[in-house]
Amino acid sequence: MFISNNGVLVPFVVFLVSTSVFSPTWVVFGEQSSFKRPDPLRHLKSYNGGYDLKNKHYWASAAFTGVHGYVIAGVWLICGLVFMICIAFLRNSSIRSTCPIKDFLDSHFIFIFIFMLALLFTILAIVASSLALVENQRSMKTTDKLKGAILSQAQNARRTIRKVTNAMRHMQYLLLPYDPALAMSFNVTSRQLGKDSQNIQLFLDKNGRTIDRVIQTPYVVHLVVVAVNLVLLVSALVLLLLHWYPGLVVVIFLCWILTTLIWVLTGFDFFLHNFAEDTCSALEDFQQNSHNSSLSSILPCLDPERSEKLMGQIGYTIHSFINQLNSKVTEIAN
Repeated sequence: MFISNNGVLVPFVVFLVSTSVFSPTWVVFGEQSSFKRPDPLRHLKSYNGGYDLKNKHYWASAAFTGVHGYVIAGVWLICGLVFMICIAFLRNSSIRSTCPIKDFLDSHFIFIFIFMLALLFTILAIVASSLALVENQRSMKTTDKLKGAILSQAQNARRTIRKVTNAMRHMQYLLLPYDPALAMSFNVTSRQLGKDSQNIQLFLDKNGRTIDRVIQTPYVVHLVVVAVNLVLLVSALVLLLLHWYPGLVVVIFLCWILTTLIWVLTGFDFFLHNFAEDTCSALEDFQQNSHNSSLSSILPCLDPERSEKLMGQIGYTIHSFINQLNSKVTEIAN
């Protein structure tokens, strides 16, 4: 069965069950949300499509929303490489003797200059760490909200499925003497819904904690990276005051790498935040109009028209049964 083989898609199946099959309103006018973002795969031309997990251009445009963090990380890394190359060249005595600023390098002012430069980079690294934590908190709240919405809808759909299954079984017993074929279809449908209800509960049991770990893991990674980076920054200032330059160079190199990683994580947080918002928007569109939803691209097994046809057939059979019953009552009364 599709749902059991693709447990990740159960939440989306939940929305179809709760809004398309059992909703009394079959057609709701609405439009599919679209996004206008630069697409790096199309030379930064705008991506004007919707939420489509099968479309590489959607993923590229969504990932590009974190470009600010990626660019700053790249610039930071390049500046670090240039700085290390300059230090390596200046340590060479022959190059140092021909350098135009030889007198400045040999004076005690170079220590003050290096200290101020290290202090500036320390401030920039602290700013980067703060921005990373703030953006991570924002994306964490968004993903946690999405998780709550998915699990809540799953619980609601499971309760709805249980009620509808009980009602269909009761109708099956009533219709069996009059339309055995339709009664049998009721039996098959009720069993299928029962299996879907069990799959939803299985999803809640198995994936609830997994989703929590997925949300918490980036937060823990951010905290560890930022904490280690700040400790190294303090160590760099101490080593600078102690004039132990070999250790200082190693610490600066590690700090530079970690700060670059922090900016990359910040860009990823922007992407994760926007992706969670896109998912929430797609779910809202599905609730408003299940016939014209961007989720249809990842739910090929769902057919709302078939649900409408089945409900129409059920209504027609019940209506015919009531008419026949009224006719029999009229004949007996006469």
